[in-house]
Amino acid sequence: WGVFQGQFLQHSGSWPSVSLASFSQEKERPKIGPSASKPRCSKAESPTVGLQWVHPGFEPPRECQLRACSSPCPHPHSLGSSEDHPKAKVTLDPQWNRVLKDDEVVLRCQGSYSSEDHFTQWFHNGTVIENQSSSYSIAAARVEDSGVYQCKTALSPLSDPVQLEVHTDWLLLQASRWVYEEGDPIVLRCHSWKNTHVHKVQYFKDGRGRKFSYQNSEFHIPKARQEDSGSYFCRALIGPSRNESSEAMNVIVKGPTIPPDSPLFPSWIQVAFCLVMGLLFAVGTGLYVSVQRDLRNSMRDQKNVKVTWSRGS
Repeated sequence: WGVFQGQFLQHSGSWPSVSLASFSQEKERPKIGPSASKPRCSKAESPTVGLQWVHPGFEPPRECQLRACSSPCPHPHSLGSSEDHPKAKVTLDPQWNRVLKDDEVVLRCQGSYSSEDHFTQWFHNGTVIENQSSSYSIAAARVEDSGVYQCKTALSPLSDPVQLEVHTDWLLLQASRWVYEEGDPIVLRCHSWKNTHVHKVQYFKDGRGRKFSYQNSEFHIPKARQEDSGSYFCRALIGPSRNESSEAMNVIVKGPTIPPDSPLFPSWIQVAFCLVMGLLFAVGTGLYVSVQRDLRNSMRDQKNVKVTWSRGS
């Protein structure tokens, strides 16, 4: 039964219990994968048997030895779950997600491991990779290595997907990502096949030159602005006279986002706006009343005017 002991207890109540989706009495290490058995805390509607698990070295209370405990799952010595840990994370080394054929790439999995299980499960386009190390190395990348990579560990759930693109070309524009927020640093790199020496490197944005260098170097934008969004590519000489250009890539710089629960304008602007509108309304109302009063007085005066006719001699 491994490191946990089980005790069946007859009862007719409805107590929480720990159950396994599938369990093997063999002592070999269970495999990690989408179908691997995982302990979970559940409460049966009409159970007839309660099963309590006890970790070695932990002595349960006397009442728990005679009947099923009312809450065995939350106990610190009870079985853990991968849901208690953050998702695993896949990182690339080097950081570029676009590489050229024959480049070396190392994918690393960051996650939590149990004291007994240090294996890592890797997935490529949803298919399990026969590699249980925390890092997965690709010595010479092929086009077939392109796709989505994910990993999981004994305690960390499946990671978010990471895209890797393998291209066949002379030059390739690389970046750590292609979508930025305002203020983020942007680093673009003009990468050559098999790191062949290049010179007279140029970077272009929307067809216009942004940087020229006699030696291959990176193009840095310390603080991105929305005006930096556009289509970028690089051009360089390979060897004495081979002029090559990379494929163009779109860089997107997003502006500041307004939280949905925050006002569009600061509160003091709203207060000032309301005061001005109230003042204008009061002034307009006063003018309207004054004009109406003057008009009524003028009409009343006209009615009271007496006209005297005189007969000429």
